[in-house]
Amino acid sequence: MKGAKYKLITAAMAAVSLTVAFGGWFLTKELLDRKNAEFLNGTGAVALRSEQTALLTQEQADEAARAFKKHEIPEKQMREILLLWDYGVKEMPHDPKEAQMNMEQAIETGKQWIATLANREIVPKTLVDGDFDRITAQLGTVEIQTELDERLLSRWMLEYRKDDVDINLTIHAMSGEIWYANISMMAYSSLAYAYSSAEMMALMFPREKRSVVDTIDMYDGHLIKVLEEGAVSAHLNFQTVDVDLTPSYVISLWLEPMNSYYE
Repeated sequence: MKGAKYKLITAAMAAVSLTVAFGGWFLTKELLDRKNAEFLNGTGAVALRSEQTALLTQEQADEAARAFKKHEIPEKQMREILLLWDYGVKEMPHDPKEAQMNMEQAIETGKQWIATLANREIVPKTLVDGDFDRITAQLGTVEIQTELDERLLSRWMLEYRKDDVDINLTIHAMSGEIWYANISMMAYSSLAYAYSSAEMMALMFPREKRSVVDTIDMYDGHLIKVLEEGAVSAHLNFQTVDVDLTPSYVISLWLEPMNSYYE
């Protein structure tokens, strides 16, 4: 009898241990799921691995696009924002606000922009599917006094890495436009040399197509286009550098406020 009683107690203890173990596993999974959800809506610098970024189904991507309505920024206002970004005291991370992109939407916007270049092999064709080894995203604004709606100063800063390719983007959080891009990659993986600077700029910053000011070529590989109202200029620089004796391409796009602009 004592042996049977001992076995019964042992079995009960084992059952309790299994219950605690499985309960702990489900609790841990729930916490991880919640943390992942916070990442997609959240703030600060968040790094996502490839298995986390593999990512949105087409249905989810379409839903993200529907949820965010792009707010086109007038050129005069663009100039003011760029000036404030330059003169801001420090960068301050924050949560997405009303009418701003959340993290999921910002990442998807960057992927679609990269896919446009990949379809033309300006960046490697393998980037079309949006599968990256690592993505880092941070939403921030600058600490500065202004009469502008503070939401207009926010920007998503993202980095996409895949093999030898490193792409950094700054996306304006309310317009969804890429206002800064820097791409570095091995030359053998790109056909960028087959495109003119003007062709690349038209793909990387479509708004410049409305420019009525003549294109300015300062020197080989560096293109400047003044936008329609003369308040902002778009710059594209394309150069070849050697990395460990291997030719690499660096393509940069950025916007600058025009100093000579008068209202």
